Amino acid sequence: MAQQPIGRIAMENGAQGKTADAQAVKVTGAVTVDGKKLLLGNGSDVAAGDDPVKIALTQGGNIRLCSLSGLHLSAGGAGATQALMLALDKGAVEVQMSAATSNDVLLTPDLRFTLNHPGMEGSPLDLRVRVTKSGDTCVENRGEHAPVLSLTEQFGAASYQILPGQHVLFEHGSLSEVVDNEPSPCGCPPLLGDTMVAGKGKAGSKEAEHPFPLAVSEGLARPPAPAPSKPGETEMQVTMPMVYSGDAPAGTDAAPATGAAASSAESAPVPVAQTRPKRGFFGSVGHFFKRVFGGK
Repeated sequence: MAQQPIGRIAMENGAQGKTADAQAVKVTGAVTVDGKKLLLGNGSDVAAGDDPVKIALTQGGNIRLCSLSGLHLSAGGAGATQALMLALDKGAVEVQMSAATSNDVLLTPDLRFTLNHPGMEGSPLDLRVRVTKSGDTCVENRGEHAPVLSLTEQFGAASYQILPGQHVLFEHGSLSEVVDNEPSPCGCPPLLGDTMVAGKGKAGSKEAEHPFPLAVSEGLARPPAPAPSKPGETEMQVTMPMVYSGDAPAGTDAAPATGAAASSAESAPVPVAQTRPKRGFFGSVGHFFKRVFGGK
C-alpha cells in the first residue's frame, strides 16, 4: 500500500505563474510527479528560490516557505493520528492549520515547538518563524484564539510558552534571551502587488527606491544588482601610492615625491622585510639549553 503524501506543490508556483522548475524551487527526497503537482512523501526536502513556495498539506492547512529558505518534511502514523514534523533548516516559514494537533512538531536548529496543552486540540494555528544566520529566532503566534505553544531547547533544559498573539525574538536561539514585543516581521517579506520587495518593485515606486532591507539582511532575498554603466561612460580604478619619509620631523607631513624622483620611487622594487619565525614555548626552552651547554 502506497504511503499517503504529506503535501503537494502545484507546478504553477506563486502569483507570477512561474513554473516550479529548478530555479524556482528545489525538491529532493521522496517526491512524485503527478500531472501538474509535486507530491511530497515522508522525508522530503524543499528549498525555495527567489519566490516563496506554497505547500498544501494533506491533513489540512498550508505552508508558505519563504524565499531562499529550506524545509524538511516527515510524518509518522496514519489517518487522524498522523504526526507531522517540520524542520526549518534556514530562512522563514509560515504554517497555517485550521485544526492544530498535539502530534505536530516544528523544529529549528535550536528550538522545538510542540502543542501539549489540554483543550487546545483543534485550535487554528497561524505560526510564523524566522531563523537568521546567527541563530536569532523570531516567532509570531498570530490570532487571539491560537493555541499555546511549548518551546524547549534542542540542547538544553530551558522551556518557554508562547501565548496567543505573542510576538517574540529569541536571541541566538536561546530561551533565556527573550525580546518581547518584537517589531520585525517573522514570516515572509511583504508582497507589493505581484512582486516581492527585494529590488523588484515597479520603476519609480517607493519600493523600488527603498527595497525591503530586512529581507536582504536576513537572507530572504538577494541584494539588488548594481546599476549598469551608461553608454559612453567608463569605470576607472585609480591606485595612489603612499609615500612616507622617516626624515620628516614629528608632527609634519613628508613632502610628496615629484618628477623623476616620484617615477623612480614607483618603479623601484619594494624590499620585503625578512622576519624570523616565531618559536613556540618548547622551541624557546630548547634554545635556552643550547645556549647554556654551548650549542648553536
